[in-house]
Amino acid sequence: MNTIWTFCGTPALNVPLLQSPEGLPFGVQVVGARDDDARLFRTTRWLLDILKD
Repeated sequence: MNTIWTFCGTPALNVPLLQSPEGLPFGVQVVGARDDDARLFRTTRWLLDILKD
């Protein structure tokens, strides 16, 4: 699912953040600005911290 973002040269992460009532994971794709990988990782960590509580 990261093909388009890789083609554009932007960093992208797929993170299984949520679950369906049946226990199946819902993935969220987080995309950052070109050459800003560190900010993408920080933002994803923040998102994980917020949604895991």
